[in-house]
Amino acid sequence: MLNQRNKKEVKQKNAIFQTTTSHNKKENKMKRFIALIVITALLIATPAMAKDVLLNATITKADTLIDKNGAQYVRLIVNETRALNGISYETEVPVMAFGSQVASASEVKAGDTLKAICNSRNFEDRQSYTILKILK
Repeated sequence: MLNQRNKKEVKQKNAIFQTTTSHNKKENKMKRFIALIVITALLIATPAMAKDVLLNATITKADTLIDKNGAQYVRLIVNETRALNGISYETEVPVMAFGSQVASASEVKAGDTLKAICNSRNFEDRQSYTILKILK
């Protein structure tokens, strides 16, 4: 009789353990699923937004440089007026020319007015432009 009682208690404890274990497995699967969704959402988020703009600005500095692959590129620095909380200020913004635009961009000098169609990028609150076509 004592053996039967012990067997019943062991069966009950095993049943409780199995229910708890299956419940924990479901929780672990759910946690993994949520973690996968969060990681996927972070990877899909785009860090930079780009758009085409007509840039009309005075060049303060012009450099023709060579990149690590030996290709020429042009870096122009222009001043841009911005406003923050009603306060107006001027900041320098880089304008880059690559590939077919290097020849026409290397002709401009500091003090010239640049009129060009550019791709505008804003990455980590820093504005930059890439020349798509210089207008004369």
